[in-house]
Amino acid sequence: IVIMNAGDEELMATSTRLSLRCPLGLVPIAVPARGRGCAHLQCFDMATFLSFNE
Repeated sequence: IVIMNAGDEELMATSTRLSLRCPLGLVPIAVPARGRGCAHLQCFDMATFLSFNE
């Protein structure tokens, strides 16, 4: 991710690591989902979430 603002003379490069495994079921994410109000980048697997909430 490269962030540049108009008028800035400095360039800042950052990186973020995300897991491709669901934090709920620890399985690979097939259908990524995230809460509507979430500001974080990490997703969970929709099928796993729904099976936990039956």
